[in-house]
Amino acid sequence: ALLVHHHTFPGRSKREASIAEREDTRRQIDGQAAWRSTSEAAHAPAQSAAINAAALPATAADKGKWSGEIDVGGSRATGNTENEQVNAALKVGYESGPWESTANVSYDFAKDSGEINTQRLRIGGNTKYRFTDRFFAYGLIDYDDDRFSGFNYELTQSGGLGYRPIHTDEWEVEVSAGPALRISERKDNGEQDVEPGVRGDLRIAWNITEDSSLTNTSSVTWGQERMMMENTTALTMKVIGQLSGRLSYNIRHNTDVPQGTDGTDTLTKASLVYAF
Repeated sequence: ALLVHHHTFPGRSKREASIAEREDTRRQIDGQAAWRSTSEAAHAPAQSAAINAAALPATAADKGKWSGEIDVGGSRATGNTENEQVNAALKVGYESGPWESTANVSYDFAKDSGEINTQRLRIGGNTKYRFTDRFFAYGLIDYDDDRFSGFNYELTQSGGLGYRPIHTDEWEVEVSAGPALRISERKDNGEQDVEPGVRGDLRIAWNITEDSSLTNTSSVTWGQERMMMENTTALTMKVIGQLSGRLSYNIRHNTDVPQGTDGTDTLTKASLVYAF
């Protein structure tokens, strides 16, 4: 509140006293205005820093966040039927600001009546940079060594853009596409194929409850000589703490495989998953 002090000036006329009072009032107004300006200037940097911190993604001081999971499963039968099956996988993820990176390795092995019928090693990595909550750029690499695929190995590299049209607590849908390069070596003649092409990916995740989720991931790679399609559906249910049970089904189809090799492979797995 503005306080005005009235002074009496002996020996002065009323006019002179009125002028002195106005001068006194003006000095008080100027003093309060200067105080407000100084106070606002002192608070402005802090307010500006708070606004910038909220608007920008993570800074260099952001330590990021690590996550991962270990997936192990297996079975063994003896007697009239003898078979063994072992499945193991490791996935590690890191997030820092707009950057998201994952690396994964998996190994599947099965033997029936002493004869190996499944042996597959897969190593991959994927990095995303999110421009916004919905739009992102990605780069991935995938190495697949499947003894029964008709190829000694297949190496796929791809980079492009993606979009996340749905992102809620219950649902997440993400699509991406971009140019790809696939390098593979045929088992029948040892020839190496280098195929430029296009790759597209679709991922759908549904959090059924707090303790259960269903995911479906699909990928299609078009090359000059052949097309590779893969789909994996997985149901995960929490058992206790960080431990969950998972049932998954994977199907792959290759349009052009070496002679004597089936173009479609399937794999069903039941496993325990430890998340960290």
